[in-house]
Amino acid sequence: MNENPTHDAAPPSPPDSSADGFLEMLFGAAALEDLAQYRPGSLKQLARDALTRLSAPRRPGRADIRLVDPPGEDPALAAVTIIEVVNDDMPFLLDSTLVELAERGLELRLVAHPVLAVQRDSEGRLRRVGEASDAQGEVRESLIHLHVGRIVDPERRAALAEALERIYADVRVAVSDWREMRARVIAAADAYKTDPPALPVDEIAEAIHFLEWLAADNFTFLGLREYRFIEAASDAAGPGARAALDLIGGPGFGILRDPSVKVLRRGRELVTVTPEVLEFLREPQALIISKANVRSTVHRRAHMDYIGCKLFSRSGALQGELRIVGLFTATA
Repeated sequence: MNENPTHDAAPPSPPDSSADGFLEMLFGAAALEDLAQYRPGSLKQLARDALTRLSAPRRPGRADIRLVDPPGEDPALAAVTIIEVVNDDMPFLLDSTLVELAERGLELRLVAHPVLAVQRDSEGRLRRVGEASDAQGEVRESLIHLHVGRIVDPERRAALAEALERIYADVRVAVSDWREMRARVIAAADAYKTDPPALPVDEIAEAIHFLEWLAADNFTFLGLREYRFIEAASDAAGPGARAALDLIGGPGFGILRDPSVKVLRRGRELVTVTPEVLEFLREPQALIISKANVRSTVHRRAHMDYIGCKLFSRSGALQGELRIVGLFTATA
């Protein structure tokens, strides 16, 4: 994250792109009522400054976040902080950002989000920038340019930047891993077809249909991990006491790449497994569908949907749970 509220540092030279041309790239899709509050000369200066910052070296795989307090005589500009983010082009970037700003009560005054076709040299410096629709082998980059009411408090600025860093990291792993997560769900459905477990036939059929429906673009996959269960000695006494179950997670995908991320809660504590999940593993059911206890930072701010799918060996022995978290799509 870079913060340049005073423009003291010597900026890099922009590429041989017209500043007037970049003005149209930056603000061409912005709402006219948002642009009307600024003087025409201010918009040109904003475009020149944004192009200069875009020219700074960057590497793929990370977000370049800046909070800028623009100088100048335009009173409308003097009242705003610009949030500017250069990132690899991915889904969910803008909506995830806007939700975070709303959560923090920031007044949104202008939204611009061009997707650009860029060429950079070996050091990451910008050589050419154009409209994404004209891309011919160039890399697509997202430029988020937002105006909010001036953020004076340094702690609020730092907290916002840190939150955006986390959000873009979550977006990146979710988008990077969605094919693998979808493939794992399809594989689970196929396993129910080829090696059906000892569950009621209609239960298996419904599970297969539901998993395939999820994979048919009805679910935004944000995280997935397989959990294998182990039996531990039960605290209950007597010959009829059942063994207690515990779950051990394997490698994860999306936001569940991080083994410290937990989506279930018991009391106030985030946990790997709850009594409800353990009871589900003992019941003759293939799936559990519920709400996670944590909210999504990707796409929209809502409690994530949690789906547990039982995993069985080829011999039909219960092995554990395929844990899927994400969001049902709006159409679903």
